[in-house]
Amino acid sequence: DHFLHVVLGELLHVRCRRDDVDLAVFAGDIQAAVGGDVELMVDFNQSLATPEAIRRGRILDGEGVSWIEEPVRADDYRGAAE
Repeated sequence: DHFLHVVLGELLHVRCRRDDVDLAVFAGDIQAAVGGDVELMVDFNQSLATPEAIRRGRILDGEGVSWIEEPVRADDYRGAAE
């Protein structure tokens, strides 16, 4: 299983476990499957370096993702600020 999906009411929290995923296609497929009434959150579980977090965030911008959780380490305040 590449992803862990947790549905909480009208919220879908998706933890991305793989690097070789086309994020725009992935987010679009999920939105198509669950419909527009569900908010989509993507969790990278503190697994990304700052440049990669920014790159992936830009890919997901405009894909209906309402929240990107923990893209960088919790103690990387500078990276989180970027």
